[in-house]
Amino acid sequence: MEPKILILMATYNGEKYIKGQLQSIIKQDYDNWELIVQDDGSSDATCEIISKYIENDGRISLQKNTSLYHGAFANYYSLLKQLSSGEFGEKYDYVALSDQDDIWDSKRLSHDLKEISSYDEIPCLLYSNYRIIDEDNNVIIPDVNKEIGLVPTPQETLFFANAYVWGNTVMFNSKLVAQINITSRIIKDNHPHDAYLAKVALLTGKLRYIDDKLVNYRRFYNNVSADMWYKTNLIGIIKKMSLKKRSKTLGVTLDQSYFLLKEYNIDKFDDLKNAIEKGRICGGKYLLNHGIKRKQTLRGIALYVTFISGIYKKWVKDI
Repeated sequence: MEPKILILMATYNGEKYIKGQLQSIIKQDYDNWELIVQDDGSSDATCEIISKYIENDGRISLQKNTSLYHGAFANYYSLLKQLSSGEFGEKYDYVALSDQDDIWDSKRLSHDLKEISSYDEIPCLLYSNYRIIDEDNNVIIPDVNKEIGLVPTPQETLFFANAYVWGNTVMFNSKLVAQINITSRIIKDNHPHDAYLAKVALLTGKLRYIDDKLVNYRRFYNNVSADMWYKTNLIGIIKKMSLKKRSKTLGVTLDQSYFLLKEYNIDKFDDLKNAIEKGRICGGKYLLNHGIKRKQTLRGIALYVTFISGIYKKWVKDI
């Protein structure tokens, strides 16, 4: 029997592009999937559009986010909490995440399935390379890995930056589902859900990257997160090197990392946990001894300066 894939999509006011993404899912060359869409209170026609697709495809369902927490990350965390608590049943083998406005290649599910199926004995999360498209489906960046680097080297670098694993490309197995524990603290902290999943996978099992570009990831010019690929002027460089800004960015990232390192308490990561606790010279030695680096030279320098300064601790709870 073919493995079943559960797809989770979080939506909010996505009427402009939701049709394109739903169609790309329906057109997958692998058809044993179920799509659960959770809407976060859309005021446009998002839910009406989804409902029309449900009429023609019984694999799609729609529900509302009735939790106390709202926003993109909270909506996904709500879905993950329901998933881990068994509210979606156990008749699935793998889980994939979907944004509301991307476009998948027709082989996304089948290719991911082929790549992840050999790791069924351990918790595993697979993620891939992707393209960036604009509002009009034009490809802006054909290979994101070449631009920003999606492979943490070594893998512990994942704990120092949320720039590697993008949720709209991931697929993970039921063994990883058994490892996740979404608490109110995790939801309220509002850290990226994809970084959470990737760190849990690395702590408890396997994190695997494939360089295949299987997702067209839509970014908008007025979207803050899109700026990271375009700001190459002097002002942009100066802002990136701001110790205050870099300290907060690193501190918020390490807050999630430190929480998970304590929560899962894996012996082989004790040195990393201690380095985050101490920072300064001890932190600098850890970075050097483990070869922690970023693909972009400026970001790499900023990481070392910020970590050694210890200022990041202001944003790391319970340290």
